[in-house]
Amino acid sequence: MKNVAKENNFVFNQDVKLLSVGSPQLFYDYLENNQNTTWFTVIWCTSEWTLMDNVAIPCKFNNYNQKKIHGVGPRKLMLYSVYYNYTLAGERFLKAWMEPAPSDRNLMRVKLSVDNAIIRYLAQQRNMKESEIPHIEMSHASYPIIADRMIKDVNLIAQLGGYFFVLGPLLSFTIFLNEVVREKELKLRQGLSVVGVGHTVYWLSWIIMGCVFSAMTSVSLVISGLVCGFDYFWNVPSLITFFMFFFFSMAMITLAFFVSTIVPT
Repeated sequence: MKNVAKENNFVFNQDVKLLSVGSPQLFYDYLENNQNTTWFTVIWCTSEWTLMDNVAIPCKFNNYNQKKIHGVGPRKLMLYSVYYNYTLAGERFLKAWMEPAPSDRNLMRVKLSVDNAIIRYLAQQRNMKESEIPHIEMSHASYPIIADRMIKDVNLIAQLGGYFFVLGPLLSFTIFLNEVVREKELKLRQGLSVVGVGHTVYWLSWIIMGCVFSAMTSVSLVISGLVCGFDYFWNVPSLITFFMFFFFSMAMITLAFFVSTIVPT
């Protein structure tokens, strides 16, 4: 474990330390009494590891004390298990059901460090030179995800995104129609005529308000499309997209003014 600490730039007896020696129950008791303080744990088995009642895994060969096999030496079995904190591992929340569970790169790094430490330990027992000691290198790639044939090459944003961008100008149509008809129902326009406000000034004020509202809506739609990374908003000049939304919104507001002259309440 000193080699594991050295390879990962950890401090031995501080970052990497001995937890317990003895039966598996001592290890379980330590985890129970020290929750959320251990990230990874390497368990070395020397005799047998008890899984449940009357079920245990042997940790050495039956003929462990034999002298040599093919002139190399007695067979050695180094059995270890790596326990990890499940709460720190990746989750599949909000991911596709076909996507496999995420792998823990830190866990694989611990496993690789332990394997290299075992190789170094056995090589030092044979008095091998430092340059002759083998070292395991590992590369990692996520498991490929097969695309569903039903939704392959289907772009929902390209097919249905236009409906969502129409909601802004349609909302302006509803708001202006409601406000103008309300003033008509409450006879506020007649009250303005009494104080000398003409029809031209009245409609001009609504047109100015409609321009401001349309400009704010258009800017919001353009910024939303750029932030979401839609191809249309990045491939078309923003000024053209702005005026497209702006004039469409003004057309809806003009239609709202026309409908307000027909609708009584």
